[in-house]
Amino acid sequence: MDAASLAISIAALYTTCRDCYNFFTTMKTAEAESSAHLRELEIQQSILKAWGFHWQIQGEDSSESTHSNYFRRKRNKLHGYLLSNPYKAEGVLNILSALADTLSNQEKLMKRYGIQFRLLQAA
Repeated sequence: MDAASLAISIAALYTTCRDCYNFFTTMKTAEAESSAHLRELEIQQSILKAWGFHWQIQGEDSSESTHSNYFRRKRNKLHGYLLSNPYKAEGVLNILSALADTLSNQEKLMKRYGIQFRLLQAA
């Protein structure tokens, strides 16, 4: 995979991870025992956002036009870094893939953060 494709994949994975963190940290009905886990998620969310800000991908939004996203991502700081350090791209891609997998897997969420979803029945 070339550096441009990797940069686009990494930006998309970053967006997925950011959106998952946003979902979990905005839950208003968290039980008292999960508050420590939510604080941990908020800290990790802040770290991810800082990372995205540093690499100039924090503003990427999957709802925008794919064509304009491609050209903007191609010019960003991360793309330049990956071009000069292609061996790092696979590591970044693997880390964000693992993070996205954890944040979207019920069993992993329960094991790591104690977060469990319950279906609410309509009254």
